[in-house]
Amino acid sequence: MTVLTPHFAWAQRKDHVRITVDVPNVDKQGVIVELEDRGHVFFKGVGGASSDKHQYELSIDLLRGIKSDESKWSVGARNVVLILVKGESGPYWERLLQEGKNVHCTIDWDHWKDEDDEGDEDFDMSNLDFGNGGIEEDDDDEEYEEDGDGAGAEGGKQ
Repeated sequence: MTVLTPHFAWAQRKDHVRITVDVPNVDKQGVIVELEDRGHVFFKGVGGASSDKHQYELSIDLLRGIKSDESKWSVGARNVVLILVKGESGPYWERLLQEGKNVHCTIDWDHWKDEDDEGDEDFDMSNLDFGNGGIEEDDDDEEYEEDGDGAGAEGGKQ
């Protein structure tokens, strides 16, 4: 069986790094994930279309260390997600890997949040009252009451 390197995406927060390894239909019983405090991450598993299974293997060294005993991972239908607790909480890492660029690595924009915005909660506009969109209503309806001839009370005939 051919061994392939899977594509993976990453995002981070001040206290953790999220890595999503794209391997669909992974055999959950055969998955091996090894995490080391020095920042080494190893994944091995069989996956792919039911008629075209392949062995996938990923071995990377992160820019900095992690807390392997506090980190978690899970196998889903389309991928394996690793939540790696950073060895030291603090500023964002300038990159994920020690060796720099990897053709199989991309940024996970669905889970990325800028360091400046991390403390902000998602802004929910559903509870805001916009009234009439800035259109002021006149509560003084008497000014526009009709007097029977179709003209307003103050409008009168001229």
